[in-house]
Formats: sequence, structure tokens, C-alpha cells
Amino acid sequence: MASEYGLSPIYKEEFHQVFEEHQEHPEFKPLLERMKVVDSDGASAMDEDQWEAASALLFSFFPSAILVLSCLGPSAMLT
Repeated sequence: MASEYGLSPIYKEEFHQVFEEHQEHPEFKPLLERMKVVDSDGASAMDEDQWEAASALLFSFFPSAILVLSCLGPSAMLT
């Protein structure tokens, strides 16, 4: 979808990689709690099936948009 608009990713990582690298970041950690990925102690709030589904997510950052694309089924676009 992004290529239709002439966008090239400046960052692209799988959810698990983003989680591992940024789980303690002061802005990312509260977001993970709000998304119910972790609890207030930082422990996983997702069961095994949810973690498996999250592995299908690909985070891509573009110069003029942020897209979260699912590798399973239609892509979802958030701006």
C-alpha cells in the first residue's frame, strides 16, 4: 500500500524486536501498559496465542506516515 503513494520505509521491524529494544523506554513502556501488552510491573499481560499473533505484526515508519502492517490478511494503516 505504501508503495502506491511513493513511500519508502525509514524503519522496519517485527513487533517482538521493537518490544525487546524499547520495553523500558519512558514513553514506550506506558504505551505497552495501555495496550495491555504488559502489566504495571512489566510482566507479560498476553497469553501465548496473543504473543504468537503479535509476531505477525510489522512496524514500519515512513517519512510522512506511521504504518502498522499485519502480515496476516489485509494491511491496516494508522496515521
